Amino acid sequence: MNTIRDYLLAGVAKQAGVVDLEAKLSEARDGMYTCGVKAAIVAEDKEAFVKACEKLMSDFRRNLRDIATKHNMPQAKDTHGALKTDDDGNEIYTVPSSLSTVKSVCGKAFDAGIDFGTIDKPESFGAIRTALKAARDAAEPEVKAEALTGDAKRRADGKELLASVADSLDGYSGKALTAILKLIKALAKLEPEAPVSAAKAKKAS
Repeated sequence: MNTIRDYLLAGVAKQAGVVDLEAKLSEARDGMYTCGVKAAIVAEDKEAFVKACEKLMSDFRRNLRDIATKHNMPQAKDTHGALKTDDDGNEIYTVPSSLSTVKSVCGKAFDAGIDFGTIDKPESFGAIRTALKAARDAAEPEVKAEALTGDAKRRADGKELLASVADSLDGYSGKALTAILKLIKALAKLEPEAPVSAAKAKKAS
């Protein structure tokens, strides 16, 4: 019969395994983004890069030559949780979100003229994202969000968060995508409250 110590040691061992798996997962994700940057370097221009990304994404959706199942991508689901198929009854699979993110971020980096580095020394994905943000700030000079307060800061934070959502939107599908679109549509329909004029305020008083 296991003792308290046995169970505690077993727990430590399992936790150590989790930490190791998390480290490997993080390394794998970093590897995907590094490979994405290298793909952009090889492409040399946005058109070739985006075209290759979209072809690969299409292959995943159609599970061409079992590419989706080989890479553990599940079949996509509709808003009701039913498995998605196209008009011909063919199964539609999920596109890797990291691939969608790479396409979006590197595509924008091409537009901004950001240096991807070389195959031997590719720029880090995080540095490219930072450079993109700096390019956006330079294109729209305004008071930095850190110096803002109240509604002005909330607006700046909102713009930055919406830009991040746009970068990864291609990676969503099914219920998650429906929920995001529902929220975006609701926000788009909102109209800011009209400021009350001094004359109307005086009349009301």
